[in-house]
Amino acid sequence: MLAKHRGAFERALVMTESVFSMDGDRAPLSALLAVCRRHRCLLMVDEAHATGVFGPQGRGCVEAEGLAGQVDLVMGTFSKALGGSGRISRRPRTVIDTLVNTARSFIYSTALPPPVIAADLAALRLCLSGETRGEELLRRAGAFREALRAKGGPSAARARSSPSSWGERPRRLLSKSLAGQGFLALPVRPPTVPEGRRACASP
Repeated sequence: MLAKHRGAFERALVMTESVFSMDGDRAPLSALLAVCRRHRCLLMVDEAHATGVFGPQGRGCVEAEGLAGQVDLVMGTFSKALGGSGRISRRPRTVIDTLVNTARSFIYSTALPPPVIAADLAALRLCLSGETRGEELLRRAGAFREALRAKGGPSAARARSSPSSWGERPRRLLSKSLAGQGFLALPVRPPTVPEGRRACASP
């Protein structure tokens, strides 16, 4: 696509998530970066599902793969592993200033309440101290997948989610059974995932 259409535009931006939420697949960041450099594109990586889990101090897959300073734009969120609210972004100062002054979704949004900001900063301090518990999360996800396999449930997740190809009725029965044991495990259902193809659970 880039080889065919890149010449028609002055600038181009390639965007990807580092970890895709439904299957837990990880994007091939090094390969994407090489393609972007070859075709003179900027690369933006959304670390929403990697922040607080992967990389040193929970900084995400870009850091984990040694690509810090090479990816042009990196963003994450406080609302998943960090348990807060709002977004975090690592990008050049000129880009930040441009967004602050021109992005309508930012200009016309309400600022986060001070207690939420305090919680976000506390989560960041925990990450910087090394207390992300990302390795423990990945260990538990692996144990969960193995338990599914032992019970005859197929699983193919690569990161923290555990998708299974069970049908709709088994998914509902499993969810109900787990609820009876004190576990809230709601299946991801269509249209979030294709009809009849996937269930997804995150330990």
